[in-house]
Amino acid sequence: MKNTIRVLISIAVLSAVLVSSFVIFNSFFLNRTEKNYNTPIKVDLNGQSLPDFSFFSPTDSTRLNVLDGRGGRPIVVLYFDPFCPFCMNQIKDLIDSYDKLEGIDFLFISPSQPNQVMKTYNEYNLKAYSNIRLGIDDQLTFLKHFSISKFPTMMLYDGNRRLIGVFEGVVSHGQILSYFKQ
Repeated sequence: MKNTIRVLISIAVLSAVLVSSFVIFNSFFLNRTEKNYNTPIKVDLNGQSLPDFSFFSPTDSTRLNVLDGRGGRPIVVLYFDPFCPFCMNQIKDLIDSYDKLEGIDFLFISPSQPNQVMKTYNEYNLKAYSNIRLGIDDQLTFLKHFSISKFPTMMLYDGNRRLIGVFEGVVSHGQILSYFKQ
């Protein structure tokens, strides 16, 4: 009889923990609205021009300048780690929302090894998207300049290449678009 009661109490406690975990996960990660999905962090660099950095391009083994590309278009710099699940969710959201984001250039930058970054490139078929470039921060210049401490970190630059926002964590495509419509 005592063993049956212990088993029932254990099941009840385990059930309570599972339900609580589900409620917490659901409220923090699944039910966020576009308006409060993520808030920009405060940086003293807002309004400054996009820095002139170069990166290693793992797709063609050349140096890539962050300022290369189509002028007059907004740029989103996504600093990511291939081992970060939040980063992979961010990339998936951007890819899934590609039709809404075609007017924005993206630069995905990682401090990771080329073979790991190329796995992400191949897994998400980034070659198919003409407005996405991939770079490796092999000298950690971007990481140091922005004092990046979390993955993913996203920097938004307007068409004049001026910084208008920096985010730590996942940012919805709707939130990105709202910044460029201001």
